Amino acid sequence: MVLAMIQHLMRWGSGLVMFALVAGATPEIALEDFFKDFAFDEVRLSPDGSKIAVLSMWRDHRNLYVIDLKTKQPTMLTGLSSAHVAGVRWVGNERLIFTTEEDGYLTGGLFAIDVDGKRARTLAESAGQSGARGAYTFRQTQFLSYLPDTDAQVLVTSNERSEFDPDVYRMNVSNGRKRMVARNPGGIRFWLADSTGTVRLGFGEQGRR
Repeated sequence: MVLAMIQHLMRWGSGLVMFALVAGATPEIALEDFFKDFAFDEVRLSPDGSKIAVLSMWRDHRNLYVIDLKTKQPTMLTGLSSAHVAGVRWVGNERLIFTTEEDGYLTGGLFAIDVDGKRARTLAESAGQSGARGAYTFRQTQFLSYLPDTDAQVLVTSNERSEFDPDVYRMNVSNGRKRMVARNPGGIRFWLADSTGTVRLGFGEQGRR
């Protein structure tokens, strides 16, 4: 069913759904249509414009697909049946990073996969993965910024060192190795980086954990 929906979407042309409103020809929209689940979510175009990454349901869970805009062929990259893909980003034209969630909550992990489904990698463990090893402190790694000089690395934030004070790291998206570039002095909950990948600002709330 997902394949059929994706192929139906692609018939509209260049991969972007275009809507034409013709005076006097607008059909009436049934009320129940407003309450249906989205067929696609998180539609993201690759940097070179040749592919799109989309999230769509499979076995009642959001999974990641890539559609080649030339061939109109979709490729299913994940087959999650106990968690949802929560968000996805391109890192170059051949690799994607994504997060997952369960019961509406982010799992804390960060994952990567190539557009052909190969080189799938856990860059940072989810709460379930770390819990299976006996670690019970919730750790979370989140994307912060691209780096203009490379597609092999991105900036991420992680509370690996301190539960309430996330630091900023430069992470390799092939193997998950990372190097700290900004250490939290304490109390910083969120970070901002500019378009060059330079960390410019950290902010939090005094007296709150």
